[in-house]
Amino acid sequence: MTKVTKKSMEAFIKGYTGTFNNTTVLHDKVLLHGNCIIKRDNGYIYINNCGRCTNVTKERLNGVIDILGIPYIHKIYQKQWAWYWKGGKEFKGNTWLKLCKDTI
Repeated sequence: MTKVTKKSMEAFIKGYTGTFNNTTVLHDKVLLHGNCIIKRDNGYIYINNCGRCTNVTKERLNGVIDILGIPYIHKIYQKQWAWYWKGGKEFKGNTWLKLCKDTI
């Protein structure tokens, strides 16, 4: 996990606000290049790649998975230009996916 990812995900978990290079944290959401990729809503944490299948987007999404201590099988990975998670489910772009219950 990069320093930017670690700092921004820690800020998100704590409900802080801050800007970390190309990532902005606003209490209950994380923006990457102005696109909301992680949000806290109605007691759950959601992730979305906003249609951007980049290594940086994947790094930030996997960063919140790591910080929350979610099992490795939920990590996002890429195979032949397609994204997968949860041990082989296709990660659909530009759709909010419920990651976990917010216990923070």
